[in-house]
Amino acid sequence: MVNEEIVRRTIESIKKDFLDFIKRNKLLDDYLSVFIVGSLIGNDYKIEKINDLDLRVIFSKVTYEKAELLHLFLKECEEKYNSEYVDVYSSTVIGIAKPKKTDRISVLIHLIYFDLEEFQKLPVIHTNTYIKFNQLLEGKELRELKSINISLENVINDFEGLNHCIEMLKTNKLKYFMWELLNSKFIVKLKERFIEEDELIHCVKYALFKPIINLLNIRRVETNDVEKTIDIIFRNKKFYALPHKEVLIEFKELSNKDASLKQIKELKDKVVVFLELFKNFINQFDIIDVMYEVEVAAKVPKLDVIKKNLLNSKHIFIKKEKQVTIFLIKDNGDFVIRLRISPGSSTLSFKGGIFDEAREEIESEIKDYEAVYNMFLRLGFKLDTFFFRTREYFTNKDQNITITLDDTIGSPDIVEIEKVIEKKNQKEKVEKELKKYFSKFLQIEAFITKDEFYEMLNEYKKKNKKKTVDFDEIRAFINY
Repeated sequence: MVNEEIVRRTIESIKKDFLDFIKRNKLLDDYLSVFIVGSLIGNDYKIEKINDLDLRVIFSKVTYEKAELLHLFLKECEEKYNSEYVDVYSSTVIGIAKPKKTDRISVLIHLIYFDLEEFQKLPVIHTNTYIKFNQLLEGKELRELKSINISLENVINDFEGLNHCIEMLKTNKLKYFMWELLNSKFIVKLKERFIEEDELIHCVKYALFKPIINLLNIRRVETNDVEKTIDIIFRNKKFYALPHKEVLIEFKELSNKDASLKQIKELKDKVVVFLELFKNFINQFDIIDVMYEVEVAAKVPKLDVIKKNLLNSKHIFIKKEKQVTIFLIKDNGDFVIRLRISPGSSTLSFKGGIFDEAREEIESEIKDYEAVYNMFLRLGFKLDTFFFRTREYFTNKDQNITITLDDTIGSPDIVEIEKVIEKKNQKEKVEKELKKYFSKFLQIEAFITKDEFYEMLNEYKKKNKKKTVDFDEIRAFINY
């Protein structure tokens, strides 16, 4: 924890130094925008083993002298911030930067500089990521410098798009751009090199997640984080039909241990298969469509017994997380608004039919759950109830159902199986299938009826009579 705080202070200091350096050097005073992109924007970010600090600056014109000055800044940072706790190094390639092999937590200062002409030539998906995930330090907003209209064509065919990622893994070659002085002209040149063994896992990560993140971003689900992306893929109903997605979990498990080169190469081959399938899936994808969910639930005396059954029957563990679920209702409304808050993300859901077995559901990710909650109160909604729970997610081998184990404070332990359907008239058939699944794999025959659910809910409300939500209490719970 102490080391992580040192790394965080280092990152924030480098951000400040970067802007100060740009502003105090007269040669650089034609800058148009100074900003940060990637996962280290803001100050509420997770410290990893390798931390990419993506610094960017756009000038009216890039010159060799400006580039040399920026390289001196990077050298100063390496000398100033390297310590027994953190390894600071740098790169200026336009593309994937090579990570350094080190036993310490590292900060890779990835500094890329553009002139306005080169910035406007950037691939659309690249610019889209910059616009959506940036921390502006000084100058103009990026939308003022370039307007974009992104499509699936860009996601598939742009540089750093889906086809680019597939080719990179198949050929074991990285393509990138570098500024070069050529015949007295300072220009951007396309280059290529083989992927080295010690950076293969880094490239596999990029190739696996970049196309998914690009797709999500054009479908108005903003994410630039691996954990969050895995969560969306396994929880969002529109991804149930995505084949071979267990490779995301395999990557997560492999990246958390000292994997052998053989294991990484085997994973690379699986990722190529996944990306080829993902290309076929991508054209049919629409995350905003209305779907219907069918749920079957049961009370159980011990969740550990159920968990053991799931693991022994080769179900796939997705994750375990703290959640707070808030329900908002409106008088005479045959629907409920649900806010679900967890450490990685928060979602807002419209659920038609309130607690029907099959109901219409529309869901979207949100950023500021407290503001959204207060907005619905202003619109005349009122708090119905809220739950604090620890939830574990599993899926089956075919990955077309979600199984959740709920340890809810003040309520019985619940196991639930959920499947998404496109037509409401499929409900009875699917409900029977889910009950058979319960019986076969979990040895459960007794299910919670609608009346029993209302009885449990009313009993819970009697014990929990709070009329307001304490968001400080919520933050303390989910971050504990």
